[in-house]
Amino acid sequence: MPLAAVALAALACGARAAPPSPAARFAARIDAVYTQSSSREMLEEKGDGYRFETFDPAAGYARVVGPFDGRSDFFWKRAPGAESLIEVDYSCGPACTQKAAAYRFDAAGRPTRLGLAAWLSLPAFSELRRRLLTLCTDAAGDFDTERDARAVPARDLPPCPYALSLPKRGGGAGILFEVSNDDGSGYALSVAKTRVTPRASLRWKAGTWTAAPNAGSDAEPRLVNGAAMSELF
Repeated sequence: MPLAAVALAALACGARAAPPSPAARFAARIDAVYTQSSSREMLEEKGDGYRFETFDPAAGYARVVGPFDGRSDFFWKRAPGAESLIEVDYSCGPACTQKAAAYRFDAAGRPTRLGLAAWLSLPAFSELRRRLLTLCTDAAGDFDTERDARAVPARDLPPCPYALSLPKRGGGAGILFEVSNDDGSGYALSVAKTRVTPRASLRWKAGTWTAAPNAGSDAEPRLVNGAAMSELF
């Protein structure tokens, strides 16, 4: 049975019985925060409208594509008393900017939006944390690489030099990258022009992404070619 059919069947079953299936629960969490289209419409869409390119409740990952330049990724994290959903949006043209918002759900499935300081913990990186919260948060407190989205007093500060890469297969580590472009044009993610350097390895722990002191064995800058863009972002 195709993925969409399985997911739709799970949604139908979830609507009639308790507890809902993981697919129905994941879809409901997305519906609680995503306003462009419903999960049912996105699972059924086969044309150019808003649709799931990936919908994987087991991994807690989904990607939405459609009539816009970019994509939206959802990362569903389940822990007792700390069920969360992270939405990462990419606005893409010649390059991509990145915005990430996190939500914590109560027992009734109601979301509360968290600022970056509440869902990204950097205990061993005080200077990195300071730069992130100064240069990479918008007026709502979300992670955002778009300078114009900041509160007015911060718009003249340097661009955000970081990008987040969260695991799409579940259970793995994320990476906080420092971003640089070979031609000196800035920090936006551009295929075959941008190099990303690991600065912190991120593990999901007790409702937050917590940075480990070592970013992993590959600490060299990596060119974001087509394959790397798909894999990392």
